[in-house]
Amino acid sequence: MNKIFKLSLFLGLTTLALGKVDYTENDKARLETVKIFYKNIITNGQSKVNPTPLLADGINTITEKPVEWIYPNGEKVKISNFANQQNFLRTLVILSEVTGDSQYKNTALDTTNYFLDNFTDKNGLYYWGGHRFINLDTLKLEGPQDKNQVHELKNHFPYYEFLYEVNPINTKNYVTAFWNGHIEDWETLDMGRHGSYNKKLDTNIFKNNTPIDIVITENLPILPETKGLTFINAGSDLVYSAFILNSFENNPDMTNWAKTLLKQYELTKNPKTGAPVYQFSSPKKREWPPKSDSDTNSKYGDRAYRQFGPEFGDIAKEGNALFKGNAKAIVVDNALILTEIYKKTGDKELLNWSINTLKNFYKISFDYETGEIKPVWNDGTDLTNYTLIRDGYYGKKGSKLTKTKPATEEYAIALIRSYEVSKDIDLWNLARVMSDKTFSLGDIGTTNGQNIKLDFKTKNSSPYALLLMTDLYEITKNDSYLKMAKVIGDNIVNTKFKNGYFVEDARYLNSRIDSPEAFALVTLDATLKGKSNSIPKYISNGGYIHGEHIEGDSVYDKNVIYKKTT
Repeated sequence: MNKIFKLSLFLGLTTLALGKVDYTENDKARLETVKIFYKNIITNGQSKVNPTPLLADGINTITEKPVEWIYPNGEKVKISNFANQQNFLRTLVILSEVTGDSQYKNTALDTTNYFLDNFTDKNGLYYWGGHRFINLDTLKLEGPQDKNQVHELKNHFPYYEFLYEVNPINTKNYVTAFWNGHIEDWETLDMGRHGSYNKKLDTNIFKNNTPIDIVITENLPILPETKGLTFINAGSDLVYSAFILNSFENNPDMTNWAKTLLKQYELTKNPKTGAPVYQFSSPKKREWPPKSDSDTNSKYGDRAYRQFGPEFGDIAKEGNALFKGNAKAIVVDNALILTEIYKKTGDKELLNWSINTLKNFYKISFDYETGEIKPVWNDGTDLTNYTLIRDGYYGKKGSKLTKTKPATEEYAIALIRSYEVSKDIDLWNLARVMSDKTFSLGDIGTTNGQNIKLDFKTKNSSPYALLLMTDLYEITKNDSYLKMAKVIGDNIVNTKFKNGYFVEDARYLNSRIDSPEAFALVTLDATLKGKSNSIPKYISNGGYIHGEHIEGDSVYDKNVIYKKTT
């Protein structure tokens, strides 16, 4: 335990009359750890070779040097990926709000200004995302070659409010370029997760194309075929960008397109169960045959149908597969952005789509006895313990599909925030079961903040559990949730604050600049001080780099960097 936090525990009975609830020396000490973290990140995150306002994506907690991407040939590159630093910006803004010290927001302003001025492509796209980043030392554009350094955002949800504050014209052009680069065919809504930097920016792209539905519900479960992969985690980012920008500059053509895109996922829901889809189209077969079943390139056609089609028929499509991590993008990330969009627009149709998605998904997939989620097709077919007959995208031959517990409390956060705007008690009750059975937090009680039996001795140190408690407090104003949030916050500091940095697990070597722990702790501080309505809310922790690496052909930085132990 660090010395500051030990001292705070000793002085923990001292309270200050600040804000809506008591603010203790212990609370002050938690905030101090975040200030130390960001001081270290800013000090050690800049290039020592070629200093600029850009910062590294992460820091080695032992050497205090920036993290590196290692290509298959052994070449090492220090990573600066601004798309992976959006929660860093949000946390800096909150730090200035809770401390009254402008230095934190000024750092965010300096970094953002420098990035927008120097790393915006001629067509308006930014040099960032899942497959492209900047060499911190040389400022050269980098990225895994197998991904061709294309533009990709999947559940990144940039801090557009801040980007717009810094440079409105640049941000507006980016959002337009984002759509321009990712919609390959506007008439067929052929959307891809990969966007092209080669397209010339057409600032009237939304006005020059008329939105139409491409999903024909009578044909379900047959889906329209497209070249692009219409993943909802890519579609959500497009939708979010349009609606957030529209909150600053009214553009009905843009939001009509955003709603039309979102509507395709709605139209593709299973007609029997109402359960959602991961994508609204099926990958078009453009080449055949592959060398083996383990070659899962989408040019060979729908990967679910290739692996499951002979046994399950037309339901076996990628869009209908609610497993292999697909569920989170639907019932967490998309649900969270739709609640934010609803607060800005009041569009009840969008809200109803989201609420029905949540309820129908959990109706066919959630095991109330164990708190686990079953692997299912969206027609309700349960694939629990199904043994894969052949290799493919969803696993190797002989492996089994199993029930799994939701990985983080984000699942419950999405339910609670959706309850907040809809008052649908089924969502609260589901979150109540999940909080107890899945996450062992105890009973969050009823919607009026009664019958609460939280486990105040919990060892839970998840930033998402803390954020769940602050959300519950905001809805009910019951201080029990803040008491629980403080317990979890103390656990975070005791177990995840290592050598002046936050890590996902005490065993891990590298610290992310986009630390959800830091975000959660400053959110708690803002809540304790009655400032929660004036800060950005947590909506995603989706930043990543993906592609060829010395440790594999298709790896993520979250695994090879931020879960590294030696």
